[in-house]
Amino acid sequence: MSDVDPTRRSVLLAAGLGVGISAVFALDDGRPAEPDVSYGGDALRGVVDIGTPTIPRTFPVEIGADHVAANRNRARSLLASAPETPDIPNEAAAREYTERYEEAVEALERAHDAQSPYERLDDLQSARWYAADVSAVYAAFEGEVTREDVLARREPVRERLAGLRDRWRYVGDDLAVALSVHRELESRVDYAERTLERVERDGRPDENHVLHVGSIAGTVELARTAAENATYYYDRFVEGLAAPRPLGGVFDRTARVLVADATAQCPDPRSDGWESRFDRDLAHTVARPLLRGAFSEVEWRCRDADEARERQGVATTVLTAATLDRDLRALDRVRRAVDRGRYGVPRSVDPVRREKLDALAAVETARDAAPESVASGWARGAVGDVQFGDRELTSAVEHDRLDADQVAEATASYAWGRARSEVTPGALSRLTGVLDAAATDAER
Repeated sequence: MSDVDPTRRSVLLAAGLGVGISAVFALDDGRPAEPDVSYGGDALRGVVDIGTPTIPRTFPVEIGADHVAANRNRARSLLASAPETPDIPNEAAAREYTERYEEAVEALERAHDAQSPYERLDDLQSARWYAADVSAVYAAFEGEVTREDVLARREPVRERLAGLRDRWRYVGDDLAVALSVHRELESRVDYAERTLERVERDGRPDENHVLHVGSIAGTVELARTAAENATYYYDRFVEGLAAPRPLGGVFDRTARVLVADATAQCPDPRSDGWESRFDRDLAHTVARPLLRGAFSEVEWRCRDADEARERQGVATTVLTAATLDRDLRALDRVRRAVDRGRYGVPRSVDPVRREKLDALAAVETARDAAPESVASGWARGAVGDVQFGDRELTSAVEHDRLDADQVAEATASYAWGRARSEVTPGALSRLTGVLDAAATDAER
C-alpha cells in the first residue's frame, strides 16, 4: 500500500483520468466464445500498484490513553510471566508454544503501529489472548496451574457481563452515533458470552494437557477483554451525553420498517437467479462473476436480515437491514448496467484500470457521506472489495493465468466495490430518514 493516497478526487481529476460512469468495457458483440485477448503482466501489476486508501477503524466514543495503557500492561505482564524459550521436552509442544509466544509479540507490535485507539485495543485483545495462553502453558508445565484453575477465571467475567446487562439502557442524543455505539456493545457482549460458551463446549482435554490449559486460558482472556472494553465503552458514552433520551423504542421501530422493506425486495433464488433475464452470452465477461458474486452476497444478507431480530440485538438488526438495503441497491445498479450491455469481455488492461479508478473515486464519495459513524465502515468494506480484486490480479500474474476469465474476476471485484460505494449515500439517507421518523413518532 502506497504512502500517498492516490484516490483523492483532486489527484484523479488532475491526472485527467475521470471518475464518472462510462462504458469502458466492450459490449457483447457476438465474438467467439474464447476471446482473443492479451494482457501484459507488468500492465496488470501497474493496476495493483495504484494502491488503495487506508480507512482506519474508529469509534464515536473517546478512548482514553489510560485504558489503552491498562490493556497493554496486562498483555505485557502476562507475557513476562513466561520465558521466550522454555525447556519443554516435548518437541511438538515446544514448537506450538513458540508460535503462540511469537503471535503475542507480533500483536503488541501491531498495536504500537495502529492508526486509531480503537484499532489499538483490538490488537491488544489479540496480544492478551496469546499472552494468557503461553503464560498458562508455562505455568501448567511448571505445575503451578491446573485446568480447573483457568476454568475458574470465567466467573468474574460472567459477573462483569451480568452487571453491564443490568444497567445497560438504549440511550443517546445523536441517533446515528447512538446506533453505532449500541451495535458495538451488542457485538462485544455477544462475543464475550459466546466465547465463554465455547470454553464449555470445547472443554475436553486434548493429547497435550499443558497446551489445552493454555488454550482455555487464552479463550477466557478473550472474553474478559471483550467484557472490559464493552463496559468501558458504555460508561464513557453515557458520561459524555449532554441530553440523553431513551432510544430502544426508536431502534425497534426502525428495525421493523427496514427489515420488512428490505427483505420484501430480496430475489427468489428459485425464479430469479443471477443469470435470469439476460439475453447476452455472459461467457468470459465481467458481468458473469459480478452478477454471481452480487447475488450470492445479497442472498446471504437476506437470510441474515430475516433472522436478525431473533438472534441479534436491536441496534445490530437496524444496521444489518440497512446494509441489506445498500446491497440490494447495488445489485439493481449492476443488473441495469448489464441490461445496457456493460461489463463485457475486458479486451485490454485499460478497462480494468479504469474500473479500479472509478471504484476508488466512488469510495471517496461514500467515505464523505453522512452519518460518518456508518459511512466509514461501509467505505472500508468497499475498499476490501477492491483489495480482493488486487489479490486476484496478483495471483493471475504470479501463476501466469493471464486469460479473460481471471482478469474478469478481478475486475468484477472492483465493480462490486464501486457499485456498493455509489449507492451508499442513498442507502444512508434512507437509514437516517427512518430513524428520524421513528424518533418523531416516539415524541408524540
